[in-house]
Amino acid sequence: MADNCILITGAAGFIGSHCVVALAEAGYNVIAMENSKSTNNLAFQQINKILGWEVKTCRCDLLNYEEIVKIFERYKITTVIHLAAMKGVSESMNYPIECYRKNLVSTLNLLEVMRLYGVKNLIFSSSCAIYGNQVQMPVAETALPHSISNVYGKSKLFIEKILSDLSRSDKEFKITILRYFNPVGAHSSGLIGEDPKRKQISFLTLLGKAALDKEMNLSLFGSSNIRDFVHVMDVGEAHVAAVSNLESGDSFKVFNIGSGIGISLLQLIKIFEHVNCVKISYTIKDRQESEIEAIIADTTLAETDLGWKSRKTVEEMCTDCWKWMTYNAINF
Repeated sequence: MADNCILITGAAGFIGSHCVVALAEAGYNVIAMENSKSTNNLAFQQINKILGWEVKTCRCDLLNYEEIVKIFERYKITTVIHLAAMKGVSESMNYPIECYRKNLVSTLNLLEVMRLYGVKNLIFSSSCAIYGNQVQMPVAETALPHSISNVYGKSKLFIEKILSDLSRSDKEFKITILRYFNPVGAHSSGLIGEDPKRKQISFLTLLGKAALDKEMNLSLFGSSNIRDFVHVMDVGEAHVAAVSNLESGDSFKVFNIGSGIGISLLQLIKIFEHVNCVKISYTIKDRQESEIEAIIADTTLAETDLGWKSRKTVEEMCTDCWKWMTYNAINF
């Protein structure tokens, strides 16, 4: 048995791969878990290149309870970082049952096995989508959800409620929820980033696709939509801070993970074009009903309690994303 492992679900994904790098470089013993049906070995191979050693990996479908048990039998897991989920606003609206099953049932299975093996440290990957449409900006963690218009956001909110109830019923659980505000960018090496072939990708990766494909005309739904973009490596560092903070303070904690700066989608296009010396063809259309008009994080709590603050600029997000896209264009 490997001692004192941090299990990361969804570890080959966009956020997961960068979290693996950040935690491994911080000296933690990481077990990178992925669903064999949804990924290949490329992300893990690239992670190993960045680290200079081979990270431990395992394959597991979180909808299969017995498969999870085998992982906990094999490794001495002390902490779980749960990132695996069906992501994307439009996909969740088109396939609501699938979204609820993949996000809720998989989490319940994981929690049952954690309780069975006495593993009670958990960091959960949530989203600013749980806030819905807010009037007061920036949004603090105490803001009540309002008019959540998409299934993805609802699924994350339901899981947060489950975790809150679990924490109240079992005081041994140490649970931290991280609500991401639009993670974008890539590792500065250009070796890992967001796969642009996926159905649901960040707006910045979409800009990279449009810059690579001169025939592509990007549909911009609501040019004035305001977003809080945060570099994905800053998000990885937030998980490092959250792990070290688990035993401190309250047993149930929630933190916004964002830059605290709002920019419009049109502004982001202009910055991307400028720093990367490219042109993007786009057409402005009406905002979609399921899209939030504006969302900006109040990051005060993360700064004071976690000791974490985003450090990378929007320009760095754009240049790192473009480096990843151009280095790996042949694979896309």
